[in-house]
Amino acid sequence: DVLWFGISSPPSRHHWYGNIGFVIRLQTLLDKFCSSRRLYYLENIERFDSVMSRLIFTSRSIEELGPAIELDLRIVGYPLFQDNNGAFYHLKRIPGYRHGHTLEILIDMPSSRPSDAKWLFDNCRKIAVNHQEANTLHYTGNYRVCICYKYNNKQMECPHPFSVIQTCQHMKRECPTFLHSKNILRDNETASNG
Repeated sequence: DVLWFGISSPPSRHHWYGNIGFVIRLQTLLDKFCSSRRLYYLENIERFDSVMSRLIFTSRSIEELGPAIELDLRIVGYPLFQDNNGAFYHLKRIPGYRHGHTLEILIDMPSSRPSDAKWLFDNCRKIAVNHQEANTLHYTGNYRVCICYKYNNKQMECPHPFSVIQTCQHMKRECPTFLHSKNILRDNETASNG
């Protein structure tokens, strides 16, 4: 099993994985998972209007992964770079590709280590994000793909096509502890889904 993370985007921008974003500092991920796993650069995937680079934290060997490169965050040119001051940068464009660039980080979560998944859940801030474009129809009459991962990609209606405000209202009713002050997004913060 793997967990997927992406680089943060504003909660007001549509998120195709749903209504709740999980936010964690990249350095926190590195501190937790680099001691027990290696970080590999797996692949680039070109889709519609972007190129995705996939990185994975795993304890598997490179032979088990197939074609992969062990990532050195100090080398400029890889999809993710960390400077001498500890700041992270990710590529916005990749030479040779005509689209923008996004970064996906996979964390290999073997079922033999459930405490890692619990640690990750406990250390992420959970915030409301925009999912109101779900159920948008394509001109063919089908649901548009890459709008709602769980439902629309399977041509099913999403039951929760909510804005950030609607999600907060729903969560306040269904799970009052969700709106603890640390889960309210500030203007200068961003969130990612995972």
